Formats: sequence, structure tokens, C-alpha cells
Amino acid sequence: MAVSSKKTVSKTKATAKPAAAAPVKAAKKTASPASAKKSGVEKSGAASCGCCSSHDSHSVCGEEKINLGVFFGGRSSEHEVSLVSAKTIIDAIDKDKYNVIPVGITKNGNMVYLKDSLDPVKIIKNGVHAIFIAQPDVSHNLWIIDENNKGGIEVINIEIAFPVLHGPFGEDGKVQALFEMAAIPYVGSEVLGSAAAMDKSIMKSLFMSYDLPIVNFVYFTGHDYKHNKKEVINTIKSSLQLPYFVKPANLGSSVGITKVNKITELEAAIKTAGQYDNKIIVEQGHQVREIEVAVMGNFELIAAEPGEVIPAADFYDYNDKYKAGKAKFNIPAKLPEKQLEDIKELALAAYRAVDAKGFARVDMFVDKKTQEIYVNEINTIPGFTSISMFPKMFEASGMTYKQIVEKLIEYAIELFEAKCALKV
Repeated sequence: MAVSSKKTVSKTKATAKPAAAAPVKAAKKTASPASAKKSGVEKSGAASCGCCSSHDSHSVCGEEKINLGVFFGGRSSEHEVSLVSAKTIIDAIDKDKYNVIPVGITKNGNMVYLKDSLDPVKIIKNGVHAIFIAQPDVSHNLWIIDENNKGGIEVINIEIAFPVLHGPFGEDGKVQALFEMAAIPYVGSEVLGSAAAMDKSIMKSLFMSYDLPIVNFVYFTGHDYKHNKKEVINTIKSSLQLPYFVKPANLGSSVGITKVNKITELEAAIKTAGQYDNKIIVEQGHQVREIEVAVMGNFELIAAEPGEVIPAADFYDYNDKYKAGKAKFNIPAKLPEKQLEDIKELALAAYRAVDAKGFARVDMFVDKKTQEIYVNEINTIPGFTSISMFPKMFEASGMTYKQIVEKLIEYAIELFEAKCALKV
């Protein structure tokens, strides 16, 4: 059956107050065993301290540099966007502090690695098989298998993971669980926050529980629609007013989204969304200004100055984001100071509502007629290309791209060390 949201009243204040930012200490380093070769297996990179459960305290190891694994690509329809984001991030990483280990994930889900290459496109195209071992006591957790070179194996130890995987199988908690099993720090939200933010119906339910203002919506599964089509359509028509936005519940980058202006367009829009996910969400359309807020932090949060997206198309779709590039941006958004503060406050409350960590971009609406503010959604691994809003908003707030990337790595270490202090 289709489920409709409760009637939500737009507000301009959140239930939680933003916290002041606090400095985050960089990871300490300890000496690591030297690399060794034996039994045809070549070891490279620093060895791991092991899992946090086996140590009273844990610091990220590395004789001189920390091995930082950047994971990109993936099985999502946002695969190509991930490659662009990863290239920009890799270029910005401080090579004096980190050995960058780029790990591609192909569209069929296999990991690949290409020695001496930092180019995500080349790695996906020409990389050899890589296997990540998600066990905490394995000293070298990335095994590179070159079948063209008599099956030669090289092993590397990834000490920190930086997932740049947009959409399903990367932003939804699955790869985060892999890093949790391996007991290594990783950038971004944990399993729960990632999964909750990925599923728009769950995310909006959490927003409602925090009394955050959202647009009305209906969601249903493909099974519901197939077996109770009339009931689903009637629920949409009785709960919402045209126009509608029909979306896959678990996807991003505006993939699979259709704006429906006439009821005769609804079935085609549902079919399009259903190609990408088995759960579909239909949202009430409004005449709005699209406002975005970049947030960083684990416990004490920083919100950048909000930015406004001015789409060249009817709405900010995939083509406008990544191909045509005709959208315009105002950073900070041209809104009254009080309204900007309310938007930042709501963004921080939305971040807490889904238990986000590390960083996220919160997308908001301001109704053009009523000036009411709505929280639309949160993205826990937002686009990180040179034209993406997340880095642009923090750059406008006084941080360089390199500083943003470094801060995210520091947050990964901070969160990991906090978890290591817990008893299990």
C-alpha cells in the first residue's frame, strides 16, 4: 500500500541549536614494520596497528606517511560522477602526509587497482583485480592480483579509507560496513547515518520525528504499484496537488527524477523511477528557490554559508548538474540574514536527525510565495567535483579545497578514536 506523510507545517527554526566548531587534532604516527618480500608476495606501505579491540589506544600508523585509500566508481548510476569527484579529491590530498592508494570499483562491483596511476578513469579501464580483506587483524588488507604477470600478488595496507562513492553500494552504508569490519577509520557517515540518509522515505520520516518542515509526500514499492495500482494512484491524487516530483527513493544526483505537471504524466514518471529503485517517492511540488548548506563535523558541527542554485532547466536535474553546466550559483544565497541563520539551523538539525558524521550537504527549499523553509534531503557523500556545491560553499566561507579534504580526514580519525575508546 502507498504511505502518505502527515501534514507538515513549515517552520523556520529547528529544534537543535548549532554548536560552535572546535579544532580537531591530527592523527599521531607510530613506526611501522619494514616492508618485506617472501613467498612471491610483495608487501608495500605501512603495516596496520590492528583492530581497536586489541589495543588500549589506537593511532593511525605509518612510518612517514599514512596510507589513504580512495574508493571510487561503484555499481550506482552515479558511477561517472564519482570518477570526477575522486579525481578532484586525489589531486587535493596532501602527498607529503599521505600515500594515496586509489581503488576503483567497476560497474559490476569488482575492485581494481593500477600501479603508479592516480587517474580514476584509467584505473577503472585498465586496473587489475584488487581484493579488500575486511578483517581487523590482517596486516595488509588490500591484495592486488595481476593475472597478466603470472598471478603476481602485491599487498598494501590501507590505514584510512576515503569513500567517494555516490548512490547505492557506496553512500548507503554498504561500503561503510566493510570498513567497520576491517576496523579502520573512514571518511563520512557511519552505517546507520548513511543508510538512513540514502532512503528518502526513511530520511523524511526522521525529519518528521524531529519536527522539521518538509513537503508532503507519498511512497510505495514496485510491488504495491503492480498489485494495487489504482489505490496507489488514488492516494497520490488525494494527498498531493500537482505538480509532483517522482523519484527513486534510493538514488541521488537527480537520476530518475521526473516533474509531473499533468496527471496523465504520472504513470510514465513512476515507470522511470522504478527502473532505478523498488521504492518510489512522490513529493508535493512548490514554486521554490533551491538552497543548499554544506555541513562538516562529528560532534561539534560547522555549517558553511548557504548557497542558492539557479537551475537552467525546469529543476536542477542530472544534465544541468554534470553535463550542460548552465546552472548559476549565488554563494552566499541572497536572502535576509535572519533567514540564512534559520536555514543553517535547520540544516544542522537535519544532519543530527539522520545521525550524519563527517560531512554532508543539506538541500533546502524556500517557497517563493510564502517564504516558508522546507528541508528537502541530505546527501552524505555529496558531489565533490570542481563545480559541486559542497566544496564551493566552504571555499566561500574561507576554506581552501585542500583544507576541506584534510578536515574530512581528520574527522574520520576523530570518530574512529572515539569508537575505539568504547568497551565491547
